[in-house]
Amino acid sequence: VIGLQGYALGKAIIIAKPQEAENQPRTEKIALIAQTTQKQDDFKDAEQILAAKAEQFIAANTICNHTRRNHQATREVAAQVDAMIVIGGHNSSNTKKLAQISKEADIDVFHIETLAELDLNIVQGYGRVGVTAGASTPEHIIEEVVKRMSDVEKMGSAISANESKLDQNKNIEPEALEQSAAPQEDAVYQPPVEEAPCCCGDAAAEDAPCCCGDAAAEETPCCCGDVAVEESPCCCGDAAAEETPCCCGDVAVEESPCPCDDSAMEETPCRGDDTTEEATTEEATTEDKDDNADKSIDSFAQTYGDMKEIRRGARVKGTVVQVKDDELLVDIGGKSEGVLSSSELNADDAKNIHERFKVGDEIDVLILRKENQEGYPILSKRRVDQDLAWDRLAQLKQDKEIVSGMVTDVVKGGLLVDVGLRGFVPASLVALGYVEDLSVYIGRQLDMKIIECDKNSNKLVLSAKAVLRKANAALKEKTLAEIGEGQTRAGVVRRITNFGAFVDIGGVDGLLHVSEMAWYRVNHPSDMLKEGDELDVYILGVDTENEKISLGLKQLQPSPWSLAADKYPEGSVISAKVMRTTTFGAFLEIEPGVEGLVHISQLAHHRVEKTEDVVKPGDIVEVKVLSVDPEAKRMSLSIKATLSQDDAIAEQEEADLTENVPLEADAPAEDSK
Repeated sequence: VIGLQGYALGKAIIIAKPQEAENQPRTEKIALIAQTTQKQDDFKDAEQILAAKAEQFIAANTICNHTRRNHQATREVAAQVDAMIVIGGHNSSNTKKLAQISKEADIDVFHIETLAELDLNIVQGYGRVGVTAGASTPEHIIEEVVKRMSDVEKMGSAISANESKLDQNKNIEPEALEQSAAPQEDAVYQPPVEEAPCCCGDAAAEDAPCCCGDAAAEETPCCCGDVAVEESPCCCGDAAAEETPCCCGDVAVEESPCPCDDSAMEETPCRGDDTTEEATTEEATTEDKDDNADKSIDSFAQTYGDMKEIRRGARVKGTVVQVKDDELLVDIGGKSEGVLSSSELNADDAKNIHERFKVGDEIDVLILRKENQEGYPILSKRRVDQDLAWDRLAQLKQDKEIVSGMVTDVVKGGLLVDVGLRGFVPASLVALGYVEDLSVYIGRQLDMKIIECDKNSNKLVLSAKAVLRKANAALKEKTLAEIGEGQTRAGVVRRITNFGAFVDIGGVDGLLHVSEMAWYRVNHPSDMLKEGDELDVYILGVDTENEKISLGLKQLQPSPWSLAADKYPEGSVISAKVMRTTTFGAFLEIEPGVEGLVHISQLAHHRVEKTEDVVKPGDIVEVKVLSVDPEAKRMSLSIKATLSQDDAIAEQEEADLTENVPLEADAPAEDSK
């Protein structure tokens, strides 16, 4: 309703009942639409009222057809029962409408959302109870409620039967009970007969009338036939002479025993007439009944086949009978094939459905619904695969095995991996060290250990770090036993800090300090290295006890000072860059790793008070090499030695002029007039 109001730009008028339409003023144009779950009668009443209030009127019946049918069916059921149970959400508009319709039948209505809210006294307290449910109510909840009501009803019927027998005894007159209990002196004791045998049975006393009738006479119909006539053959046997009265009569001739007699029963069973089928003799043994039952079962199986019970939630084996682009038809032994939609396959199987499945393939499926609107069961293979995957992973966890999976995505706090199910790897368990950017792992295959596997909570947590740690343990022990100072080892940069980089050299990390990275000054390790770089490093020191290793990188390169004397001989003039200034001069970079000092006295021919008066960091200047000491890594330079005599005179004059300029405070004041 809120959505419809939004489409109407907030100008729509919302009414809950047809009576509210009476309050609307007359206007030129009116359009009427309905919430899809509204009652059909309410819509028609509102339509009739509003049509009379507008010159132009449009009514769009937007009530769902299924809702209409459901409302009508609920109305019909409510008229035939003593109470109604409505199943659905307490806040559902559709379910509330069903409850209102049920109340219109003037019966008690009970609105429940789940089986837990069902009061079993409802079933026992009413003669007939109806059930209806909202369109969005899950089918399994409806089935659970109906089944529970049926079970209670059966139990109540059994109790009522027992109570009725007790009531019959209670209704007997007390005098009758006393008379029946009092002893009778004149009575002749007769052995109790639980069931009087029929004259067609084992024996018939001469004095006893036929058990099937009040008296045995020629005019009395035979218990086995319609009429017993002297001229007629015995109704119970194959043939009887005229002298032979019916086996149901008073006399039985010895020469012509009744075919119903004991001696003939085994070989010639009594045929009787059409009613014999209903009056089965007590001689039928339990084995005969069992044999007949087995024959019936065999006959049914031959006719209908081995039909399985289709039960929602059951996992069964089926055979593929047809492969379509978006679904499979699977024979699961029921009355009709089940439908397996591609949405209930895993993504890879659904994408390659014709390659993965062939007619005749046997697959395990889960029954989601007993049947859809067309009567076909709805199946799922994806959920079976998930169940099997949970079982497989639980077993792998128990056996402490390693599982392999591909990283599919990066989420907050870690990685998502596909191991047959979607698992989570926390960021702290991805690698041995800290990983700044987890996105580099997307698409990579990881070996992992299962940390937590809980099917009920759908929780699967894995650790790649545990596998790496275990694999590195043996390698680390081997490396520490073999490593020594002065060796060169291959390594991988694992982590970068402000003071250096940690390099994995075979199961153990060593520290490459920033000062050992190059012969020249390195401002930050990231200027030279990045995580994942492979490089050779020099072993400067090993502390096996504390597992600390010092590494160097510049040691693998020749020192620039070893060639400085030859490259920059004394007296040569070269270009250099001013790196920093001090009170006693300036340091200049000749090349990376080689620096020289220009003393303040060598900056100019005149006296220099501050180094910054002549040069500043970043300046490129010409200098003359005064001396080179490779062992001490020192080089003396001079700027003034590169200046000509004319330049020296010009500098001196400029310096003198600067010194002789009077200060502003010392300048003579102008005469004021």
